[in-house]
Amino acid sequence: MTIITTTGTMSGIVTAPQKTKLSGNLKSSQGKILSTLSVVETSTKENKLLSIRRSPNNVSDITNASHIQKRTKLLFSGLLISVDLSSLPYKEKKLVVERITNNGGTVSYIVTRKSNLLVLGHSQPLDTYKVNQALRLGVPVTGVSYINVCISSKTLVNSDEFILVGVTRKTMLQSGKIPGSGNSDENKTHASQRSVDVSGVKPWQPSKHKPYPSSGTSITEVQLIKWRLFRKTHENISKFNLHAKQNLQISSYSSLEIHKTDELFNLLESRIDNYGNNKQPIETQFVYESLTADLVVGLFVSRSDSMTASDTGYQPISDLSQSHPPVLIGSSLLQSELAVLRLARSPVDSRVLDIVDVIWQIASGKLEELVDLPLEDITANQVDKAEGILLRIRDELKKSCGQTESKLLLNGLYKELQSALPFKGSTVIDSIKEVARRLDVYQLLRDCVSVNELTNWSRTPTGQSMYSALRCQISPLEGEECSMVTSFILDSLQEGQPIPTNMRCYSIHHPIGSAAFHRSSNQIGAATIRRLFHCCLPAGLVGILSRGLLLPHTLVSEFGVDRRDKGRLGNGIYFASSASTSINYSTPNSCTGTRFLLVNEVVLGNVLEIHTEAPELSAPPSGFHSVTGVASTLSMATDFADEEFVIYDANQQKICYLIEFTLEDDSLTPLTHSLTSDDIPSADIDKPLPVDIPRVTTDDALSKCPSGLLAAGTGVPLKSVHVRARIIDLVAQVVVLQEYYNQRDEAVEAKFVFPLDESSAVCGFEAFINGKHIVGEVKEKQVAHREYKEAVEKGHGAYLMDEDRPDVFTVTIGNLPPDSTALIKITYVTEVPVSCDQVVFSLPSSVAPWQTKELTMESTQDCVTKETPIGEFHGDSSVQVSLEMASEIRSVESSSHPIRTKLTATKATVETLIGCNLSEGFRLSISLVEIHAPRMWVEEWSEERGTGAPSSDPHSASSSAPHPEACMLAFYPEFDAQSRTDYRLLILLDVSNSMDLSSLQEARTLASLALLSLHRRSSFNLVLFASSWAELFPGFVEASHSNVQSAIALVASTTGGRGATDLVAPLEAAAQLAGSRLVNAMVITDGHVSNDGSVMNCIRARSNKLRVFPCGVGRSTNRYLLNLIARTSSGCAEYFESNNRSKWRRKMALQFERVGSPSLKRVRIEWQLFGERADILQAPRIVSSLFSGNRLVVYGLLSNCRLATLTADIDGHEVSAVISCSELSVTSGKMIHQLAARALIRDWEQGLLGNTAVEHESLKMTTKSTI
Repeated sequence: MTIITTTGTMSGIVTAPQKTKLSGNLKSSQGKILSTLSVVETSTKENKLLSIRRSPNNVSDITNASHIQKRTKLLFSGLLISVDLSSLPYKEKKLVVERITNNGGTVSYIVTRKSNLLVLGHSQPLDTYKVNQALRLGVPVTGVSYINVCISSKTLVNSDEFILVGVTRKTMLQSGKIPGSGNSDENKTHASQRSVDVSGVKPWQPSKHKPYPSSGTSITEVQLIKWRLFRKTHENISKFNLHAKQNLQISSYSSLEIHKTDELFNLLESRIDNYGNNKQPIETQFVYESLTADLVVGLFVSRSDSMTASDTGYQPISDLSQSHPPVLIGSSLLQSELAVLRLARSPVDSRVLDIVDVIWQIASGKLEELVDLPLEDITANQVDKAEGILLRIRDELKKSCGQTESKLLLNGLYKELQSALPFKGSTVIDSIKEVARRLDVYQLLRDCVSVNELTNWSRTPTGQSMYSALRCQISPLEGEECSMVTSFILDSLQEGQPIPTNMRCYSIHHPIGSAAFHRSSNQIGAATIRRLFHCCLPAGLVGILSRGLLLPHTLVSEFGVDRRDKGRLGNGIYFASSASTSINYSTPNSCTGTRFLLVNEVVLGNVLEIHTEAPELSAPPSGFHSVTGVASTLSMATDFADEEFVIYDANQQKICYLIEFTLEDDSLTPLTHSLTSDDIPSADIDKPLPVDIPRVTTDDALSKCPSGLLAAGTGVPLKSVHVRARIIDLVAQVVVLQEYYNQRDEAVEAKFVFPLDESSAVCGFEAFINGKHIVGEVKEKQVAHREYKEAVEKGHGAYLMDEDRPDVFTVTIGNLPPDSTALIKITYVTEVPVSCDQVVFSLPSSVAPWQTKELTMESTQDCVTKETPIGEFHGDSSVQVSLEMASEIRSVESSSHPIRTKLTATKATVETLIGCNLSEGFRLSISLVEIHAPRMWVEEWSEERGTGAPSSDPHSASSSAPHPEACMLAFYPEFDAQSRTDYRLLILLDVSNSMDLSSLQEARTLASLALLSLHRRSSFNLVLFASSWAELFPGFVEASHSNVQSAIALVASTTGGRGATDLVAPLEAAAQLAGSRLVNAMVITDGHVSNDGSVMNCIRARSNKLRVFPCGVGRSTNRYLLNLIARTSSGCAEYFESNNRSKWRRKMALQFERVGSPSLKRVRIEWQLFGERADILQAPRIVSSLFSGNRLVVYGLLSNCRLATLTADIDGHEVSAVISCSELSVTSGKMIHQLAARALIRDWEQGLLGNTAVEHESLKMTTKSTI
């Protein structure tokens, strides 16, 4: 029987007649509910769970239900344990099997890839078929003692200590050979949810007596994970004009919701019929309860398919911004979500628009007084860079004692700060207190930049758009609630303190903040919640309302900021039990003269009373959740004038009310409105972009034309080329010597275009012209360009070497005399790739024509003719290569040239034969006996082995302080597990306001390229995300031609400008519903998200279920955040530059190789120093994952180090291996030093020097001199 209600909504069900009753006579013969308690057993093909359900107003039984559910997870749950117990007596054999199964394990008598363990009986032979199969598949082989120890210790112990045969995980890491195992989520079958059998899952009918606990008020919290809306459009109704006329019948709606309670999931299905015609809506609901993640997603997909079948007439609502779903559909959680989404479309009370106008004028007015840039032109990257420089200034002020050197450094920092983010007035920051004030301004700038994104950076935002940008619900209070709040404030006032007047009260609801507060109250205890007061400065309200209260990022005592408590309770958020205390901190706002006060709910938990100051606190003492400064009384003296409470976790509070008030002597000013009331015409970003997806070239840019001396005319002939290379393991130093001859009778200007791999770095340049020897020096780009132009203008010969792109270096030769020879010597260092277990060294022969044309069009002198090379070169040439390897060299071969080789165990020399032709490049392949084992090299600095000249700067590092040694750890692991083609991939496309027209177009191109790259055995889904998110399909679907084309069509028609960049919700839903399988997420975005802290918290908590592969687009990509996301989730980030589109397809192919491949996770390196401790510079600073087919090279600039500890996660276990450097692996020169500097620069460029964007910008200042 289906229960129908004529009220607007109805909450779910708790019991059903078809489930087995285990206790009590809970129903009458007619099926009426006689008791609110039922114990039921839900049985499906995948799970059998015991649970207790009661009406949510009884807290204790819900807690008991949670405990019972948690107890169902046994020791060996989810493990497939293969056994070979033939050597045991029957009774012992039976006992072992029972001990495994009674603890949740599944026993198998064969060994497959799904096996997690092979258990052998006592004295069992180790050369059986099962053992050999386990060794081949990488399944650990242990004895029965392992099972006994696990059961007695009640935990899964590390199996390494019980291995009978084969290698332990530690030995795997040391050997570099990582076998595949069925114990990893990556190796489990990634099938579509449509294959899940949901036929045995039956719905429960709703009941008024047993409301579905969707309000989130119980201890067992209910979360709305995912939902989907459907609409049935009648024939006489326009599809996009549902509410145009009241006399027309409106479409019917249906909704599906996935809720999570503890570790189980429910599916709530709701339907509203006859919504319109002035009729009362009728809603029908039923629920599928106590499901696993796999079951609930499979059921969600199944019900979606049934809903959209051809005979139902329902269609999914894919774009909520273009539809008007009913308010009262589904659970209260869904209704709250829909209410937030309507903020941008629903009429807003004029009183709310007024307060929003005041708040915005206060913030923007303060910034206009201080910042010498229009607010809408400021980016988040600018603020991060400026704050990093400011923190560097702070550090110098702490160390400064008036020395001349310190003053000069500070003056330079002031100039850099002013250039990064110009301020009006004096640019000198001469005190710690001034640093604190500037930091407050930067926080206000961040808040306003975030709000500006939501208004699409409009110079004249509407009141409606600005209200929506705050992302919280503001409602004016009236009647009984307003009187209650007013009385609460007045009753708390202290005797003799100012009395607030003209109070206007507003209720505040922030969805994200409320959810976090609810989780915190569940963990700490809802009984300890107390309403307290918090003073807020007027200019900070924009940030407080849009993202909530933040913990101070610097200690008050450090900066000396004036406040009554002097920061005596440390670095937390302060609240008062009396409104008088907070009112004393308040100030009139600059717009209307009113003041503001917040009323918050605070979860205090266990409160520690403190009588004396404790400014060092940054967290509550152990066993407590908050602290309170006890106010002084006549009978007891303390350090505190007023009672104040401090919390150190922002999630322990939520804002309930905003109070606008005045005091007796305040001077008020009428509000002058600044926000427009009319709609602003949509920007181009809101219009559909062309459907044609731009093609991505597949040509190799480095094979288009020969390298050489290029100009826009005739060529400068190349007479000879000689190459000398030194290879140490996976790195190389290469010297290229080229001779050119100018046959003309006049001077020419030409550019030498030199193509290189992205991992290469030019570190030396010399030129010989008519007896002159010119040596290049590395200088900052702007300085080098300026000095070059000055030399050319004076008629002097000049050379300019520049890196225009990561793979193209240019040397500009000014005033090459007639009938003269130019001998150019370029030295570069590079990392050598590994292919098919061979070290492959190659020399490029050409670059792309489009790059060459662009490079030669730019002129730096106008008085001379320009030259270009003529044809290919077939003159004198040679190549000589020396090799040093850590393991024995098996063979050295060249597929491009005949070579002569001299070979010892670990060293070799190679040279080409006389008359070789390098017009097609050069390729050398080196095979090693042990290429997969990790190894360590140490290089002692030596000028003699280097080919570049030292700097002439007397203050440079090379001529003063001794150089540290450079260490290199190289690792190329071998994975026995094959790359998978049946992976699951979630493609997320950013359509927020931060994506400008060109960025969105590039993102659409990449999304289409990703869709076309899907393997036919894989499954995928497409998500568009901004302020809200929407999926194309209800779950993962197979990558069939029709599904891929549907996704491409949606991408082609996608428009942008849809609000903020909220990445948390789709990632959280994907991770929560991942079940037993891994989800790969490819996020195509510019990286400027609205809630980066929440994104990182989500990824850290779900890193075992979710791997994220960011694809960065746009001119100002937030590389820091995207790299951090990739590292934390064990994924990998790639960046797709608009001026390097030729590599897009290759980069996308690399991403898909990683998506389907196994990996080592959380790779870390600890350098073991001997003697005096010193700072360590490592690059790359953080290594998270290492994928199959990829090699790892990590550098460290440090001295006295001959050991390093390599740590990684294998099959969920942390394993370490000590790597030592033998005497044969200690070398001298500058090659590893220079590659270490190049790696540091790469970290510099990608935002990886610090743990935060601000820390990175600050460290850039100190790392610069080292590089």
